[in-house]
Amino acid sequence: ITLDPSSRKQRLAFAAVMAAAAAATLVPVAMQLSAQLASDPTALSFSKPNAYTYDFEQYGRVADALIHGRVWVDLPVDPALQAVQDPYDAATRSRLLADGVQLFWDYAYHDGHWYSYFGVLPAVLLFVPYQLATGRMLPSGAAELVLMLGVLVFACLLTIRLIRRIAPRTSLAATSMAIVFVLVGSNAPYLWFRTNFYSIPCAASLLLSALGLWLWLGASMPRRRPARPDAAPLKLGHLAGGALCIAANLGCRPAFSLVALLGIPLFWPQLKALYGRIRQRSIGVWQALRMPMAVLVPAVCIVLPLLAYNAARFGSPLDFGNSYQFTVTDMTRFTPAPDTFPLLMAYYLFLPLRFTAGFPFLALSPTPLPSWAYAEEMIGGLFMLCPLLMLAFALPFLRRRLRGSGCWGLLACGLALGLALLAFDAWEGGLGWRYMIDFAWLLALAALPAFLAITGAVDSHAPALRLRRLLILLILLATLAVTLLGFFVPGRDDALIGVNSGLYHTARSWFTLF
Repeated sequence: ITLDPSSRKQRLAFAAVMAAAAAATLVPVAMQLSAQLASDPTALSFSKPNAYTYDFEQYGRVADALIHGRVWVDLPVDPALQAVQDPYDAATRSRLLADGVQLFWDYAYHDGHWYSYFGVLPAVLLFVPYQLATGRMLPSGAAELVLMLGVLVFACLLTIRLIRRIAPRTSLAATSMAIVFVLVGSNAPYLWFRTNFYSIPCAASLLLSALGLWLWLGASMPRRRPARPDAAPLKLGHLAGGALCIAANLGCRPAFSLVALLGIPLFWPQLKALYGRIRQRSIGVWQALRMPMAVLVPAVCIVLPLLAYNAARFGSPLDFGNSYQFTVTDMTRFTPAPDTFPLLMAYYLFLPLRFTAGFPFLALSPTPLPSWAYAEEMIGGLFMLCPLLMLAFALPFLRRRLRGSGCWGLLACGLALGLALLAFDAWEGGLGWRYMIDFAWLLALAALPAFLAITGAVDSHAPALRLRRLLILLILLATLAVTLLGFFVPGRDDALIGVNSGLYHTARSWFTLF
Protein backbone atom coordinates (compact mmCIF):
# COMPACT_ATOMS: atom_id res chain seq x y z
CA ILE A 1 0.00 0.00 0.00
CA THR A 2 1.52 3.30 -1.08
CA LEU A 3 1.78 6.16 1.41
CA ASP A 4 -0.86 8.73 0.49
CA PRO A 5 -1.42 11.53 3.04
CA SER A 6 -4.45 12.71 1.04
CA SER A 7 -6.20 9.37 1.62
CA ARG A 8 -9.03 9.69 4.11
CA LYS A 9 -8.47 6.15 5.39
CA GLN A 10 -4.79 6.77 6.00
CA ARG A 11 -5.50 10.06 7.75
CA LEU A 12 -8.04 8.38 10.02
CA ALA A 13 -5.58 5.59 10.79
CA PHE A 14 -2.91 8.15 11.67
CA ALA A 15 -5.38 10.06 13.85
CA ALA A 16 -6.31 6.84 15.65
CA VAL A 17 -2.69 6.04 16.42
CA MET A 18 -2.05 9.58 17.66
CA ALA A 19 -5.25 9.46 19.75
CA ALA A 20 -4.01 6.28 21.44
CA ALA A 21 -0.66 7.98 22.11
CA ALA A 22 -2.48 11.02 23.48
CA ALA A 23 -4.49 8.84 25.85
CA ALA A 24 -1.35 7.04 27.00
CA THR A 25 0.22 10.45 27.67
CA LEU A 26 -2.69 12.32 29.20
CA VAL A 27 -3.62 9.60 31.69
CA PRO A 28 -0.33 9.90 33.65
CA VAL A 29 -0.45 13.68 33.21
CA ALA A 30 -3.94 13.75 34.76
CA MET A 31 -2.77 11.49 37.58
CA GLN A 32 0.14 13.82 38.34
CA LEU A 33 -2.09 16.88 38.33
CA SER A 34 -4.71 15.20 40.52
CA ALA A 35 -2.09 14.05 43.02
CA GLN A 36 -0.56 17.49 43.10
CA LEU A 37 -3.87 19.29 43.59
CA ALA A 38 -4.91 16.85 46.32
CA SER A 39 -1.65 17.14 48.28
CA ASP A 40 0.25 19.83 50.10
CA PRO A 41 1.59 22.17 47.40
CA THR A 42 5.18 22.05 48.67
CA ALA A 43 7.94 22.20 46.08
CA LEU A 44 9.91 19.14 45.04
CA SER A 45 13.10 20.04 46.90
CA PHE A 46 15.70 17.92 48.67
CA SER A 47 18.52 18.96 50.98
CA LYS A 48 21.01 17.37 53.36
CA PRO A 49 23.16 18.99 56.06
CA ASN A 50 26.34 20.55 54.64
CA ALA A 51 25.30 19.74 51.07
CA TYR A 52 23.59 21.44 48.16
CA THR A 53 19.82 21.82 48.04
CA TYR A 54 18.35 20.11 44.99
CA ASP A 55 15.25 21.97 43.86
CA PHE A 56 13.39 20.41 40.92
CA GLU A 57 10.80 23.16 40.48
CA GLN A 58 12.90 25.54 38.41
CA TYR A 59 10.20 26.17 35.82
CA GLY A 60 7.52 26.56 38.46
CA ARG A 61 9.65 29.14 40.24
CA VAL A 62 10.34 31.02 37.00
CA ALA A 63 6.59 31.11 36.34
CA ASP A 64 5.97 32.43 39.84
CA ALA A 65 8.61 35.11 39.29
CA LEU A 66 7.04 36.22 36.02
CA ILE A 67 3.58 36.36 37.56
CA HIS A 68 4.93 38.63 40.29
CA GLY A 69 6.90 40.82 37.90
CA ARG A 70 10.39 39.55 38.77
CA VAL A 71 13.20 38.18 36.63
CA TRP A 72 14.84 36.39 39.58
CA VAL A 73 13.36 33.41 41.41
CA ASP A 74 12.18 33.65 44.99
CA LEU A 75 14.75 31.50 46.79
CA PRO A 76 16.47 32.54 50.03
CA VAL A 77 19.95 34.06 49.73
CA ASP A 78 22.09 33.57 52.82
CA PRO A 79 23.94 36.73 53.96
CA ALA A 80 27.13 34.66 54.13
CA LEU A 81 26.84 33.97 50.40
CA GLN A 82 26.36 37.66 49.68
CA ALA A 83 29.43 38.50 51.76
CA VAL A 84 31.99 36.38 49.87
CA GLN A 85 33.98 38.02 47.11
CA ASP A 86 33.95 35.08 44.69
CA PRO A 87 30.90 32.86 45.17
CA TYR A 88 31.73 30.85 42.03
CA ASP A 89 34.99 29.46 43.38
CA ALA A 90 34.44 25.75 44.11
CA ALA A 91 36.56 25.82 47.29
CA THR A 92 34.64 28.84 48.59
CA ARG A 93 31.32 27.11 47.98
CA SER A 94 32.56 23.96 49.75
CA ARG A 95 33.47 26.08 52.76
CA LEU A 96 30.07 27.76 52.75
CA LEU A 97 28.33 24.37 52.63
CA ALA A 98 30.46 23.14 55.53
CA ASP A 99 29.31 26.19 57.51
CA GLY A 100 25.66 25.29 56.86
CA VAL A 101 24.96 27.92 54.19
CA GLN A 102 22.12 26.91 51.87
CA LEU A 103 23.21 26.77 48.21
CA PHE A 104 20.96 25.65 45.37
CA TRP A 105 22.35 23.13 42.90
CA ASP A 106 22.26 24.11 39.21
CA TYR A 107 20.71 27.50 39.79
CA ALA A 108 22.51 30.60 38.56
CA TYR A 109 23.58 33.10 41.22
CA HIS A 110 24.14 36.69 40.11
CA ASP A 111 24.13 40.05 41.90
CA GLY A 112 22.52 38.70 45.04
CA HIS A 113 19.69 36.74 43.45
CA TRP A 114 19.03 33.21 42.20
CA TYR A 115 18.06 32.67 38.58
CA SER A 116 17.24 29.76 36.31
CA TYR A 117 19.44 29.66 33.23
CA PHE A 118 17.09 27.27 31.41
CA GLY A 119 15.01 28.68 28.56
CA VAL A 120 12.05 30.74 29.76
CA LEU A 121 9.54 30.02 26.99
CA PRO A 122 8.11 26.75 28.44
CA ALA A 123 7.44 28.65 31.66
CA VAL A 124 5.52 31.31 29.74
CA LEU A 125 3.46 28.88 27.66
CA LEU A 126 2.73 26.13 30.19
CA PHE A 127 3.65 26.95 33.77
CA VAL A 128 2.33 30.52 34.01
CA PRO A 129 -1.21 29.68 32.74
CA TYR A 130 -1.42 26.64 35.03
CA GLN A 131 -0.34 28.59 38.10
CA LEU A 132 -2.73 31.44 37.29
CA ALA A 133 -5.57 28.91 36.99
CA THR A 134 -4.79 26.75 40.03
CA GLY A 135 -2.50 28.78 42.26
CA ARG A 136 0.04 25.92 42.23
CA MET A 137 3.15 25.01 40.32
CA LEU A 138 2.69 22.77 37.31
CA PRO A 139 4.58 19.48 37.88
CA SER A 140 7.57 19.34 35.56
CA GLY A 141 6.87 15.72 34.67
CA ALA A 142 3.38 16.56 33.42
CA ALA A 143 4.62 19.49 31.34
CA GLU A 144 7.40 17.40 29.81
CA LEU A 145 5.01 14.62 28.79
CA VAL A 146 2.71 17.12 27.09
CA LEU A 147 5.67 18.50 25.14
CA MET A 148 6.75 14.99 24.16
CA LEU A 149 3.25 14.27 22.85
CA GLY A 150 3.74 17.26 20.57
CA VAL A 151 7.15 15.92 19.56
CA LEU A 152 5.57 12.58 18.67
CA VAL A 153 2.88 14.15 16.48
CA PHE A 154 5.08 16.59 14.58
CA ALA A 155 8.09 14.30 14.26
CA CYS A 156 5.74 11.82 12.55
CA LEU A 157 4.26 14.52 10.33
CA LEU A 158 7.71 15.88 9.43
CA THR A 159 8.95 12.39 8.55
CA ILE A 160 5.90 11.73 6.38
CA ARG A 161 6.28 15.06 4.57
CA LEU A 162 9.96 14.37 3.91
CA ILE A 163 9.16 10.89 2.61
CA ARG A 164 6.59 12.34 0.21
CA ARG A 165 9.30 14.68 -1.11
CA ILE A 166 12.14 12.14 -1.19
CA ALA A 167 10.43 8.91 -2.27
CA PRO A 168 6.74 9.34 -3.18
CA ARG A 169 6.32 5.61 -3.96
CA THR A 170 7.20 4.54 -0.41
CA SER A 171 4.92 1.95 1.17
CA LEU A 172 3.05 2.37 4.44
CA ALA A 173 5.19 -0.41 5.95
CA ALA A 174 8.43 1.38 5.05
CA THR A 175 6.95 4.66 6.29
CA SER A 176 6.07 3.15 9.66
CA MET A 177 9.62 1.76 9.99
CA ALA A 178 11.06 5.15 9.01
CA ILE A 179 8.95 6.90 11.66
CA VAL A 180 10.11 4.48 14.35
CA PHE A 181 13.69 4.96 13.19
CA VAL A 182 13.49 8.77 13.37
CA LEU A 183 11.88 8.72 16.82
CA VAL A 184 14.38 6.27 18.30
CA GLY A 185 17.37 7.68 16.41
CA SER A 186 16.60 11.20 17.62
CA ASN A 187 17.15 10.07 21.24
CA ALA A 188 13.54 10.99 22.05
CA PRO A 189 13.14 7.87 24.29
CA TYR A 190 15.56 9.48 26.74
CA LEU A 191 13.15 12.39 27.13
CA TRP A 192 10.18 10.05 27.60
CA PHE A 193 12.13 8.26 30.33
CA ARG A 194 13.59 11.24 32.18
CA THR A 195 10.77 13.71 32.69
CA ASN A 196 12.22 16.22 35.14
CA PHE A 197 12.89 19.88 34.38
CA TYR A 198 16.22 19.12 32.68
CA SER A 199 14.34 17.53 29.79
CA ILE A 200 11.84 20.36 29.32
CA PRO A 201 13.96 22.74 27.17
CA CYS A 202 15.15 19.83 25.02
CA ALA A 203 11.60 18.55 24.48
CA ALA A 204 10.30 22.05 23.77
CA SER A 205 13.00 22.76 21.18
CA LEU A 206 12.58 19.37 19.53
CA LEU A 207 8.86 20.10 19.23
CA LEU A 208 9.37 23.62 17.88
CA SER A 209 12.02 22.50 15.38
CA ALA A 210 9.94 19.59 14.05
CA LEU A 211 6.86 21.83 13.77
CA GLY A 212 8.87 24.65 12.16
CA LEU A 213 10.48 22.42 9.54
CA TRP A 214 7.15 20.72 8.82
CA LEU A 215 5.60 24.13 8.15
CA TRP A 216 8.54 25.23 6.00
CA LEU A 217 8.40 22.07 3.92
CA GLY A 218 4.69 22.67 3.50
CA ALA A 219 5.35 26.23 2.36
CA SER A 220 6.85 24.96 -0.88
CA MET A 221 4.77 21.82 -1.41
CA PRO A 222 2.96 21.97 -4.78
CA ARG A 223 -0.81 21.65 -4.66
CA ARG A 224 -0.78 19.36 -7.67
CA ARG A 225 1.77 16.90 -8.87
CA PRO A 226 3.97 16.42 -10.78
CA ALA A 227 5.03 20.04 -10.27
CA ARG A 228 8.46 20.37 -8.70
CA PRO A 229 8.47 21.50 -5.03
CA ASP A 230 11.03 24.20 -5.81
CA ALA A 231 8.79 25.59 -8.59
CA ALA A 232 5.71 26.04 -6.41
CA PRO A 233 4.86 29.51 -5.02
CA LEU A 234 5.54 29.83 -1.32
CA LYS A 235 2.70 29.86 1.18
CA LEU A 236 3.49 32.85 3.36
CA GLY A 237 1.47 31.59 6.32
CA HIS A 238 3.53 28.40 6.49
CA LEU A 239 6.69 30.44 6.04
CA ALA A 240 5.83 32.80 8.90
CA GLY A 241 4.66 30.02 11.21
CA GLY A 242 7.84 28.03 10.65
CA ALA A 243 10.01 31.09 11.29
CA LEU A 244 8.15 31.83 14.52
CA CYS A 245 8.62 28.27 15.81
CA ILE A 246 12.28 28.01 14.90
CA ALA A 247 13.12 31.44 16.32
CA ALA A 248 11.32 30.49 19.54
CA ASN A 249 14.09 27.95 20.18
CA LEU A 250 16.10 30.85 21.58
CA GLY A 251 13.76 30.71 24.59
CA CYS A 252 14.11 26.96 25.05
CA ARG A 253 17.45 25.45 24.02
CA PRO A 254 19.28 28.16 22.06
CA ALA A 255 21.45 25.77 20.01
CA PHE A 256 18.30 24.70 18.15
CA SER A 257 17.97 28.26 16.80
CA LEU A 258 20.63 27.33 14.24
CA VAL A 259 17.96 25.24 12.52
CA ALA A 260 17.01 28.56 10.90
CA LEU A 261 20.06 28.12 8.65
CA LEU A 262 18.32 25.19 6.97
CA GLY A 263 15.89 27.66 5.41
CA ILE A 264 18.65 28.80 3.04
CA PRO A 265 19.07 25.50 1.14
CA LEU A 266 15.35 24.71 1.44
CA PHE A 267 14.26 27.98 -0.20
CA TRP A 268 17.33 28.50 -2.37
CA PRO A 269 15.42 28.20 -5.69
CA GLN A 270 12.90 30.82 -4.56
CA LEU A 271 15.68 33.08 -3.27
CA LYS A 272 17.55 32.83 -6.58
CA ALA A 273 14.38 33.56 -8.52
CA LEU A 274 13.60 36.54 -6.30
CA TYR A 275 17.12 37.91 -6.71
CA GLY A 276 16.87 37.53 -10.49
CA ARG A 277 13.56 39.37 -10.63
CA ILE A 278 14.95 42.17 -8.45
CA ARG A 279 17.94 42.57 -10.76
CA GLN A 280 15.64 42.66 -13.77
CA ARG A 281 13.34 45.10 -11.97
CA SER A 282 10.37 42.96 -12.89
CA ILE A 283 8.94 42.91 -9.38
CA GLY A 284 7.54 45.60 -7.12
CA VAL A 285 9.02 46.54 -3.75
CA TRP A 286 6.14 45.03 -1.78
CA GLN A 287 6.26 41.78 -3.71
CA ALA A 288 10.03 41.59 -3.24
CA LEU A 289 9.71 42.08 0.51
CA ARG A 290 6.86 39.63 1.12
CA MET A 291 8.96 36.50 1.52
CA PRO A 292 11.79 38.06 3.62
CA MET A 293 9.30 39.88 5.84
CA ALA A 294 7.26 36.70 6.37
CA VAL A 295 10.39 35.21 7.94
CA LEU A 296 11.91 38.22 9.68
CA VAL A 297 8.85 39.78 11.34
CA PRO A 298 7.75 36.68 13.34
CA ALA A 299 11.38 35.91 14.23
CA VAL A 300 12.01 39.43 15.50
CA CYS A 301 8.74 39.45 17.46
CA ILE A 302 9.85 36.40 19.46
CA VAL A 303 13.60 37.07 19.65
CA LEU A 304 13.53 40.68 20.89
CA PRO A 305 11.57 39.96 24.12
CA LEU A 306 13.88 37.02 24.86
CA LEU A 307 16.97 39.19 24.42
CA ALA A 308 15.41 41.88 26.61
CA TYR A 309 14.74 39.24 29.28
CA ASN A 310 18.42 38.26 29.25
CA ALA A 311 19.49 41.91 29.49
CA ALA A 312 17.18 42.47 32.45
CA ARG A 313 18.71 39.51 34.30
CA PHE A 314 22.40 39.58 33.42
CA GLY A 315 23.02 42.92 31.72
CA SER A 316 23.57 41.54 28.22
CA PRO A 317 21.06 40.33 25.60
CA LEU A 318 23.27 37.36 24.74
CA ASP A 319 24.06 36.30 28.31
CA PHE A 320 21.81 33.34 29.19
CA GLY A 321 23.35 32.94 32.65
CA ASN A 322 24.85 29.47 32.30
CA SER A 323 28.26 30.76 33.43
CA TYR A 324 26.81 31.61 36.85
CA GLN A 325 25.49 28.14 37.64
CA PHE A 326 26.43 26.42 40.89
CA THR A 327 27.58 22.98 39.82
CA VAL A 328 30.73 20.88 40.09
CA THR A 329 33.18 23.58 39.05
CA ASP A 330 33.60 27.33 38.61
CA MET A 331 31.88 27.90 35.27
CA THR A 332 33.00 31.53 35.08
CA ARG A 333 36.60 30.35 34.67
CA PHE A 334 36.17 26.88 33.25
CA THR A 335 37.84 26.18 29.92
CA PRO A 336 37.53 22.78 28.24
CA ALA A 337 40.64 20.58 28.17
CA PRO A 338 41.66 19.99 24.53
CA ASP A 339 42.83 16.44 25.28
CA THR A 340 39.29 15.38 26.21
CA PHE A 341 37.65 16.70 23.04
CA PRO A 342 38.42 13.84 20.60
CA LEU A 343 37.49 11.25 23.22
CA LEU A 344 34.18 12.94 23.97
CA MET A 345 33.38 13.05 20.25
CA ALA A 346 34.18 9.34 19.98
CA TYR A 347 32.12 8.48 23.07
CA TYR A 348 29.11 10.40 21.72
CA LEU A 349 29.09 8.27 18.59
CA PHE A 350 30.92 5.01 19.26
CA LEU A 351 30.87 4.26 22.99
CA PRO A 352 30.37 0.47 22.86
CA LEU A 353 27.48 -1.33 24.49
CA ARG A 354 28.44 -3.39 27.52
CA PHE A 355 26.46 -6.61 27.74
CA THR A 356 25.94 -8.60 30.94
CA ALA A 357 24.66 -12.09 31.77
CA GLY A 358 21.80 -10.92 33.99
CA PHE A 359 18.85 -8.54 33.66
CA PRO A 360 18.78 -6.00 32.09
CA PHE A 361 21.66 -7.54 30.08
CA LEU A 362 23.23 -4.09 29.65
CA ALA A 363 25.44 -2.01 31.91
CA LEU A 364 26.90 1.46 31.90
CA SER A 365 30.00 1.78 29.74
CA PRO A 366 33.09 3.45 31.26
CA THR A 367 34.22 6.75 29.72
CA PRO A 368 37.77 7.40 31.02
CA LEU A 369 39.15 10.87 30.28
CA PRO A 370 42.67 12.28 30.69
CA SER A 371 41.32 15.51 32.21
CA TRP A 372 38.12 16.42 34.01
CA ALA A 373 35.04 17.08 31.90
CA TYR A 374 31.36 16.61 32.60
CA ALA A 375 30.49 13.04 31.61
CA GLU A 376 27.05 11.57 32.24
CA GLU A 377 27.05 7.81 32.57
CA MET A 378 25.67 6.20 29.43
CA ILE A 379 25.15 2.70 28.05
CA GLY A 380 26.47 3.48 24.58
CA GLY A 381 27.18 6.00 21.87
CA LEU A 382 24.62 7.18 19.37
CA PHE A 383 25.66 4.80 16.58
CA MET A 384 25.71 1.89 19.01
CA LEU A 385 22.24 2.72 20.31
CA CYS A 386 20.89 3.17 16.76
CA PRO A 387 23.24 1.76 14.09
CA LEU A 388 20.99 2.85 11.21
CA LEU A 389 21.99 6.45 11.90
CA MET A 390 25.26 5.73 10.10
CA LEU A 391 23.22 5.75 6.88
CA ALA A 392 23.39 9.56 7.14
CA PHE A 393 26.91 9.42 5.71
CA ALA A 394 25.55 7.95 2.48
CA LEU A 395 23.71 11.24 1.82
CA PRO A 396 26.55 12.90 -0.19
CA PHE A 397 26.33 10.03 -2.71
CA LEU A 398 22.56 10.39 -3.20
CA ARG A 399 22.48 13.88 -4.67
CA ARG A 400 21.45 12.75 -8.14
CA ARG A 401 18.73 10.52 -6.69
CA LEU A 402 17.26 13.45 -4.73
CA ARG A 403 17.56 16.01 -7.53
CA GLY A 404 13.83 16.39 -8.07
CA SER A 405 12.88 16.49 -4.38
CA GLY A 406 14.43 19.83 -3.50
CA CYS A 407 15.58 18.25 -0.22
CA TRP A 408 19.20 17.24 -0.79
CA GLY A 409 20.60 20.64 0.22
CA LEU A 410 18.30 20.77 3.27
CA LEU A 411 19.38 17.33 4.49
CA ALA A 412 23.07 17.84 3.65
CA CYS A 413 23.13 21.12 5.59
CA GLY A 414 21.23 19.39 8.39
CA LEU A 415 23.91 16.70 8.51
CA ALA A 416 26.65 19.34 8.63
CA LEU A 417 24.79 21.26 11.33
CA GLY A 418 24.30 18.07 13.35
CA LEU A 419 28.03 17.30 13.26
CA ALA A 420 28.84 20.89 14.20
CA LEU A 421 26.48 20.71 17.19
CA LEU A 422 28.06 17.40 18.17
CA ALA A 423 31.46 19.09 18.25
CA PHE A 424 30.05 22.10 20.13
CA ASP A 425 28.41 19.93 22.80
CA ALA A 426 31.57 17.88 23.25
CA TRP A 427 33.65 21.05 23.66
CA GLU A 428 31.34 23.20 25.76
CA GLY A 429 29.06 20.76 27.57
CA GLY A 430 31.02 17.55 27.94
CA LEU A 431 29.28 14.20 27.56
CA GLY A 432 25.56 14.30 28.25
CA TRP A 433 22.99 11.72 27.22
CA ARG A 434 20.33 14.39 26.81
CA TYR A 435 22.73 16.57 24.79
CA MET A 436 22.40 14.01 21.97
CA ILE A 437 19.00 15.58 21.33
CA ASP A 438 20.78 18.59 19.81
CA PHE A 439 22.16 16.66 16.84
CA ALA A 440 20.72 13.13 16.75
CA TRP A 441 17.44 14.16 15.12
CA LEU A 442 19.34 15.94 12.33
CA LEU A 443 21.38 12.81 11.65
CA ALA A 444 18.18 10.75 11.61
CA LEU A 445 16.60 13.01 8.99
CA ALA A 446 19.82 12.92 6.94
CA ALA A 447 19.72 9.10 7.03
CA LEU A 448 16.18 8.94 5.63
CA PRO A 449 17.10 8.90 1.89
CA ALA A 450 19.45 5.92 2.30
CA PHE A 451 16.92 4.23 4.59
CA LEU A 452 14.20 4.60 1.96
CA ALA A 453 16.52 3.53 -0.85
CA ILE A 454 17.24 0.27 1.00
CA THR A 455 13.59 -0.49 1.75
CA GLY A 456 12.66 0.22 -1.87
CA ALA A 457 9.57 1.60 -3.57
CA VAL A 458 6.21 -0.12 -3.21
CA ASP A 459 6.27 -1.34 -6.82
CA SER A 460 9.86 -2.59 -6.75
CA HIS A 461 10.39 -6.31 -7.30
CA ALA A 462 14.16 -6.59 -6.99
CA PRO A 463 15.18 -10.11 -5.84
CA ALA A 464 17.13 -8.84 -2.85
CA LEU A 465 14.48 -6.34 -1.75
CA ARG A 466 12.77 -8.61 0.77
CA LEU A 467 16.11 -9.52 2.29
CA ARG A 468 17.04 -5.86 2.64
CA ARG A 469 13.69 -5.03 4.23
CA LEU A 470 14.04 -7.95 6.62
CA LEU A 471 17.53 -6.78 7.58
CA ILE A 472 16.27 -3.25 8.29
CA LEU A 473 13.41 -4.66 10.36
CA LEU A 474 15.74 -6.85 12.44
CA ILE A 475 18.11 -3.95 13.10
CA LEU A 476 15.14 -1.79 14.15
CA LEU A 477 13.86 -4.50 16.50
CA ALA A 478 17.33 -4.86 18.04
CA THR A 479 17.48 -1.06 18.45
CA LEU A 480 14.10 -1.04 20.19
CA ALA A 481 15.23 -3.88 22.48
CA VAL A 482 18.37 -1.97 23.49
CA THR A 483 16.30 1.18 24.04
CA LEU A 484 13.79 -0.62 26.25
CA LEU A 485 16.39 -2.53 28.26
CA GLY A 486 18.35 0.68 28.67
CA PHE A 487 15.51 2.04 30.79
CA PHE A 488 16.29 -0.62 33.41
CA VAL A 489 20.07 -0.17 33.64
CA PRO A 490 21.08 0.59 37.25
CA GLY A 491 23.32 3.58 37.82
CA ARG A 492 21.99 5.82 35.06
CA ASP A 493 20.45 9.15 35.99
CA ASP A 494 16.96 8.61 37.45
CA ALA A 495 17.57 4.86 37.38
CA LEU A 496 14.32 2.91 37.35
CA ILE A 497 15.47 0.73 40.24
CA GLY A 498 15.30 3.86 42.38
CA VAL A 499 12.37 5.85 40.99
CA ASN A 500 10.07 2.87 40.34
CA SER A 501 11.56 -0.16 42.05
CA GLY A 502 8.31 -2.13 41.77
CA LEU A 503 8.33 -1.97 37.98
CA TYR A 504 12.05 -2.78 37.90
CA HIS A 505 11.76 -5.90 40.03
CA THR A 506 8.60 -7.04 38.25
CA ALA A 507 10.38 -6.90 34.90
CA ARG A 508 13.47 -8.51 36.39
CA SER A 509 11.38 -11.42 37.69
CA TRP A 510 10.35 -12.30 34.13
CA PHE A 511 13.98 -13.19 33.39
CA THR A 512 14.77 -14.91 36.68
CA LEU A 513 14.35 -18.68 36.86
CA PHE A 514 15.23 -19.15 40.53
